[in-house]
Amino acid sequence: MVRMARGRAWIAVLGVLLTGIVAVNVVTLSLAASVGHIDQNVLTLEQENSLLRGRTAERSGSARVRYDAGALGLVMPTTDQVGYVQAGPHDVAVAAQRLAAAGSG
Repeated sequence: MVRMARGRAWIAVLGVLLTGIVAVNVVTLSLAASVGHIDQNVLTLEQENSLLRGRTAERSGSARVRYDAGALGLVMPTTDQVGYVQAGPHDVAVAAQRLAAAGSG
């Protein structure tokens, strides 16, 4: 080891080690730059997502639905107008026939 430290081989070993350190630093910097670009893309997508969520809420909000329903002539029923539909065995057969007809057409 002492003889190597005094000879030309030591210079070659130090050169290889320094080249390795520089290569590791270059790779680290390129990865950091990639992470920066990815972070910027994530931020842009989050902002766009927020904008789209706002538009969706605006377009599917209950006030908008009521307005569009009113434009179609639909009205909100009162509580005494709301009821349940009773289905019987005959209704099941009719529904099955309608589904079969819709599937074949």
